[in-house]
Amino acid sequence: MPTTREDYTVVLGVVVAVVLGAAMNFFGMETQTMLATSILAGILSAIVYHEM
Repeated sequence: MPTTREDYTVVLGVVVAVVLGAAMNFFGMETQTMLATSILAGILSAIVYHEM
């Protein structure tokens, strides 16, 4: 199964979202804020990476 640039973009977004979510959970932020921020950051990083 060949991996395309889009696959890496999705994986990167997921990884960033999970890492940010774990970090914010560790520091005790509210779940909804954590979720929204990590999703936004994941999407943003995916877009930025895709534009490179």
